[in-house]
Amino acid sequence: MRFRALVMTLVFVAGPVVAQEKAWRADPGPSKVATVRFEWKDAKRDRVVPVRIYHPKDLAETAPLVIFSHGTGGSRDGYAYLGNFWASHGYISVHPQHAGSDTQAFVGAANLMEAMKKAIADPKNAVERPKDVSFVLDKLAELNKDDATFKGKLNLGAVALGGHSFGAHTAMVTAGQWMGGLDVRDKRIRAIIPMSAPAPKVKRDDAYAGISVPVLLMSGTLDDSPLGDTKAKDRRVPFDGLTFCDRYFINFEGGDHMIFSGRAKSERKQDAEYQRCIKQSSLAFLDMYLKHDAKAAAWFTGKGLPDYLGKLATVESKLIR
Repeated sequence: MRFRALVMTLVFVAGPVVAQEKAWRADPGPSKVATVRFEWKDAKRDRVVPVRIYHPKDLAETAPLVIFSHGTGGSRDGYAYLGNFWASHGYISVHPQHAGSDTQAFVGAANLMEAMKKAIADPKNAVERPKDVSFVLDKLAELNKDDATFKGKLNLGAVALGGHSFGAHTAMVTAGQWMGGLDVRDKRIRAIIPMSAPAPKVKRDDAYAGISVPVLLMSGTLDDSPLGDTKAKDRRVPFDGLTFCDRYFINFEGGDHMIFSGRAKSERKQDAEYQRCIKQSSLAFLDMYLKHDAKAAAWFTGKGLPDYLGKLATVESKLIR
């Protein structure tokens, strides 16, 4: 089947001012946030998938979902700054923990870096992670049927998947990126937000042909992988390779691999600025594609986002129209 599309390419070089008054939404949002933990067991795979869910404390109406996949050595408790922010604006943010590449996998490792590199290279982890996402979606559907807090409150038709580093790869393959002939795509995913997505080791012209949902890629000019082979300059490879979807690429000036992790503000003063922009841009993207908010689309695709980012980042987009 032939696919015809008009691709509109826009490049915004951020302006000289970072103005918080031009933010898309307040930080935090209007909703108080509550969290809940589950230890879900996938009997088919004999695998436990712990999750932490951030949600508006008072769920008055059906809410869209964001699932977030952690990087190597992470856990369900990581990226809390995103979970809390999204939930404060009415989203249910679900953070699964991936056995084999999580914090627990490296307890007692003699050489932590080598152990983490092996976890990335292990094809089992690459396959089980997207399966974890699909399993979590199944469990969320169950919560939507009979859970005291979530019954009838989950909009399973509005689901985004985000992730950082190995989690970004998880998001990409779950959305349809080629992975050695294995099909781990889940069509319930309606948009993805990969942060520090790795470039594929195997170069194929059709590597991203299976992705048809909107994609917001993020990286930084110093985003070399501490574990893999992807250099900062190669983080745009997915953006350039995507064809059949709206795609965006935000590149943070001076941003390294860990600006997305939520590390302590004391480590680098500029991290708070990066994280502020990561939150605002991701929320506008979610509002645009999951809530179909016209004002969010105007802010995100117009001058609102680049003006807000200022000198901190550049924004590129290629849109299917």
